[in-house]
Amino acid sequence: MKERVKRYIDSLFEDIPDSRQLRELKEEVCANLLERITDSIARGLSEEDAFKSAAAELGDVTELADTMRKAARSMSQSSIIFRLLDRKTALGYALGSASARPARSSA
Repeated sequence: MKERVKRYIDSLFEDIPDSRQLRELKEEVCANLLERITDSIARGLSEEDAFKSAAAELGDVTELADTMRKAARSMSQSSIIFRLLDRKTALGYALGSASARPARSSA
């Protein structure tokens, strides 16, 4: 069961870049899920039903994973852009974009 839970949690966070914080979060979620499964089995549920029940209770974690995935994509896109452009070019681009905007009237 532990391997199944580990695979399930890995699948939740599969698109998120590996980090120490992510590994710690996954370990904590894994331990919590295993505890819920064990408790459910002790109350008479089958392993399969206990797993499904515990996984369904992880709603907040799946939302967290989605948020982390979106943040990772955003950070990845930003880092790609800044790797392609050096600071001077990026600054020139920003200044050029700013000067291309119509001036606001101060009325």
